[in-house]
Amino acid sequence: MNVGRRIGKAIALALSFSLLPIVALFSAPSAHALGAAFTCDSTFYQTSSGLLYKLNIPAYTYSQVGSSSVTGINGFGWNSTDNYAYGNAGASALEVIDGSGLMSSAGAISPALTSTSGGDFITGDTMITVGAAGTINKIVLNRTGGVVTSGTSSVITATGLPATKDIVILPNGTGYTGYDLEQNVLYILAINSAITTATVTTKTVTGLSITTGTYGAQYADGQGNLYFFDNTSHNLYEITSAQLSQASPAAINLATTALTTSPNDGFNCKTGTSPFAPQMTVASTISNVTSTSAFATGTLVTNVYSVASNQAQICYNTTGTKSTTIGPTYGLLTGATCVATPSSFGASTSAQNFTVPLTGLSPGTTYYFQATANNSNGLVGYSPVSTFTTAVVPTFVSVSPSSGTLSGGTAITITGTNFTGATGVTIDGVAVTSFTVVNATTITAVTPAGTSLGAKNIIVTTPGGTATGPGAYTYFASVFFNGNGSTSGSMTTETGNAAANLTTNTFTKTGSIFTGWNTAANGTGTSYADGANVPFTSDLTLYAQWLGQPTITSVAATSGPLVGGNTVTITGTNFTGATAVSIGGVAVTSFTVVSATS
Repeated sequence: MNVGRRIGKAIALALSFSLLPIVALFSAPSAHALGAAFTCDSTFYQTSSGLLYKLNIPAYTYSQVGSSSVTGINGFGWNSTDNYAYGNAGASALEVIDGSGLMSSAGAISPALTSTSGGDFITGDTMITVGAAGTINKIVLNRTGGVVTSGTSSVITATGLPATKDIVILPNGTGYTGYDLEQNVLYILAINSAITTATVTTKTVTGLSITTGTYGAQYADGQGNLYFFDNTSHNLYEITSAQLSQASPAAINLATTALTTSPNDGFNCKTGTSPFAPQMTVASTISNVTSTSAFATGTLVTNVYSVASNQAQICYNTTGTKSTTIGPTYGLLTGATCVATPSSFGASTSAQNFTVPLTGLSPGTTYYFQATANNSNGLVGYSPVSTFTTAVVPTFVSVSPSSGTLSGGTAITITGTNFTGATGVTIDGVAVTSFTVVNATTITAVTPAGTSLGAKNIIVTTPGGTATGPGAYTYFASVFFNGNGSTSGSMTTETGNAAANLTTNTFTKTGSIFTGWNTAANGTGTSYADGANVPFTSDLTLYAQWLGQPTITSVAATSGPLVGGNTVTITGTNFTGATAVSIGGVAVTSFTVVSATS
């Protein structure tokens, strides 16, 4: 039955030397197997009267986890190999607890323990329990097919250690350090890396409400802070990692908890954060990312202890590397730049947010960031690590065509780099209202009307910054020729940005004479002679002006004396504006245009 319950955990042993929280990699259990493993978080667990409880913050109450009960359970610790808790029930029974509180046999401990009490895992599948005075028990879990089926015990001498209630153990770089608080004495065990010897020293702890306490549940967090539960008063004390280095560490009485049953051993995930630190389980978010800046927002729940001004911050680096060494920096990004908020945060069970600017960033770079906060008890909370990538700076290469009419409306193609997400294009400061980002290197646009002639800057704006093409586009003036009813001929549009003579007219109109140009079709605008000099300071449309060819239909009288002097009436068409009349080649010196026909 024990083997059947835990089939599927074979690869956990390969990770037995890691203290990092490990997500269970096992297949789904069968109907009679263990349930899901514990989640490595800030929860403190405690066995009491054969049951499992967890501590609730900030109420400081305990609630039962599951309904399983095993008489005599003790010496439990959190196994980072598979994230289940293991301990003993009596001298020879090995028990396992899953995340739902289900308790099951994991085989036998051999040889049987001569004395049993609290315990903790020292590394992987190896745990330590406190035994008779002057000794500790080493228990190595044995696996078959990845499933724990038994434990092999041995005794390690720990001269000077009394018969105690519990122990908590942390790695120290060269071996391990065990801590056990009894009354007001902190017993410190230096355990070698082979886990074969233990040397005991002591320190006197100050700040305890009573000096005769017995501490049945002892915990540690990832920052190396220690916690001790007094079985008599039910007070929960904290000794920070900074205080552990002092000659007489000072303990802080966090609270009197409401555990109504007989207390026993405790365990937790030692790489989790403290339940009394700011809880920061929500990943930080990023906004307004440019090539060199961004805004980051962190979220924290302070619970019981406030966070002062400049004690909450966003930290970031470019490697994503976090400290994995148990101690004050555990779980924090290494070599990080941190930006603190001047805001302070009172004790609250509600989520509170803060936002800080991140500046001086490098374009096109991926950053790893997290929120951290240090509360009034000196406990650090930190969020999961998130990432963002700064925008890349765009560049301008060319524009085609590179010139166009001052009136705008010319279709152009801008070439460059990093145009993705472009938010604006201007020519000479005038916004291009119609443009399309084809891809990262191409933008198509229609030029706006210019304000003056000459070479103008093109500026493309993206989240990564701006790209400028200095004098890349030239506005010129155009003269457009309109035949205004012509029957043949054509005129090419003339362009320029300096005064020049117009091309001679080539339009013709049957029955009409070309008389020049005008800016109005009906001749009421400004007139220009054929081939006139034009300033080319703005676009201009010129309309050909026509005068109909005159015709004569009759003359009255039709004859007269050679000496002249007869009054003659000429009838015909298009006489308006007539400038001369001749008879036989001799100019008529006196004539009157009565109408277009007379």
